[in-house]
Amino acid sequence: MTTGLVIWVSLFFLRQTNLAASDLGRHIKNGEIIVTTDQVFQNNLYSYTTPDFHAPNHHWLFGVIVYLIQAAAGFNGLTLMGALLYTGAVAIAWKVAVKKGSLVSAAIAVLMLLPLLADRTETRPEAFSVFFFMLLYWLFDQLLSEPVKLKRLWWLVGLATLVMVAWINIHIFFVLAGVLGGAAVIQAVVNKQWLALKAIALVGLGMITGVWVNPLGLELILYPLQIFSNYGYRVAENQGLWFFLFHFTRPIHWYVLIVAVACLPLIGYYLWKNWKSSLYQLLVALVFLGFIFKLIRMENVLALTLIPLVAASLDFIWQRHHQLFARLLKKTWVLSLASLGGFGLVAVLLYSRLMLPFTPDFGVGLLPGYDTSIQAVRSLPLNGPIFNNFDSGSFLIYSLYPNSKVFIDNRAEAYPSDFVQNTYIAAQEDETIWENVNQDYGFHFIIYYYHDMTNWGQEFLVKRYQDTRWVPIYVDPYILIFAKDMPENQELIEKYRLPEGLFSVSRP
Repeated sequence: MTTGLVIWVSLFFLRQTNLAASDLGRHIKNGEIIVTTDQVFQNNLYSYTTPDFHAPNHHWLFGVIVYLIQAAAGFNGLTLMGALLYTGAVAIAWKVAVKKGSLVSAAIAVLMLLPLLADRTETRPEAFSVFFFMLLYWLFDQLLSEPVKLKRLWWLVGLATLVMVAWINIHIFFVLAGVLGGAAVIQAVVNKQWLALKAIALVGLGMITGVWVNPLGLELILYPLQIFSNYGYRVAENQGLWFFLFHFTRPIHWYVLIVAVACLPLIGYYLWKNWKSSLYQLLVALVFLGFIFKLIRMENVLALTLIPLVAASLDFIWQRHHQLFARLLKKTWVLSLASLGGFGLVAVLLYSRLMLPFTPDFGVGLLPGYDTSIQAVRSLPLNGPIFNNFDSGSFLIYSLYPNSKVFIDNRAEAYPSDFVQNTYIAAQEDETIWENVNQDYGFHFIIYYYHDMTNWGQEFLVKRYQDTRWVPIYVDPYILIFAKDMPENQELIEKYRLPEGLFSVSRP
């Protein structure tokens, strides 16, 4: 990529971390425990509610990496690590796109798809998955595009093997490598590229060998196929595009749909003449186009796979019809419409901020005020169990473990679905169940990330605010803490009780 485009793209990935709505804190704590104990634990270590529930630590290596970086460079270093990985993935897509099209068409494709790339920028294991995915995407494209000398082939086999060794221990999206390998095999067979097929087979063998280098063996290899079998919580990022278009809609969701619809005829025209040579790129893009209607979190991977196809399509159309475009642009009415449409598109994109990196969370490190939040929970006299919501669990693990454990955290797969549905959620929806759960566990504090937009979250907070047995003692831009009105908490309540009238209750 040109220097200017690299800098502009990288700015979109500089986002401060909202620690109470992120799983980064838990990952750091994972890494700390693994480094200090030299063991990869496989149970629900952080929970006092289901401590013996088997919870495969399928991203343990990511924890080690972020723990070491955070120890050396703080949360600023973690933001920069994520930005580097995401920018690196875009750079690889750009490299393939320039080969398929041109510098100009590749730049247009990157800018066109940038909002999709930048919608998920949190420092998380997925950052490595996106980078590894594009590295293997490029590798298979190399094998299909030109004959590879034996020395270079063994280098590529070694690279693919090492990528899979790291990937399976960092994130369950390692299974996406199978999509790339499968698409490459299909193109090689269709085009009768037998030498390429042999090279792909060797790379595939190396990749299969690599995934066995993990602490759980076959269990971890099969885990991505089983993770949703015990999933009692409807996590937003695991919903499809239609869900977001009709619930919690943001401009980016309509942009995803518009881009998908706009790309189909553009790419279709190009593939009408070039489908055999671009079958690999086409198949991969189609898989992820289908994915976003099931998992919106795949939108950045879809965008990366579309960049080479869009670049090739734009360059193909320009090469075939540039004289026609030149004649049309000489007509005043065509130039006027094109200018009006262009200005209108730019205005909409700027107004929606889809093409601007300078959002409220632009920057590095944590969002402002989290030092205070961490200190607030650490200063509590933790003489009894905490009730917390799904979102805040990772933040509390980072802030409190091992001095205190959580009721739940944001790993739905790490808790029995019956517990999630019939204890955690039901207690917030039904006051009778809440009273029973409260009696069973004997909560002393409620610590809640109050931007929780679930159907039950806000109503639960209103009920606790109106319940005189629970006293609000702390609030900041992220968390709200209630202390139970009991003898053990009297000194704390008298000192920190929040004034009446600080909160108001409004209903839509």
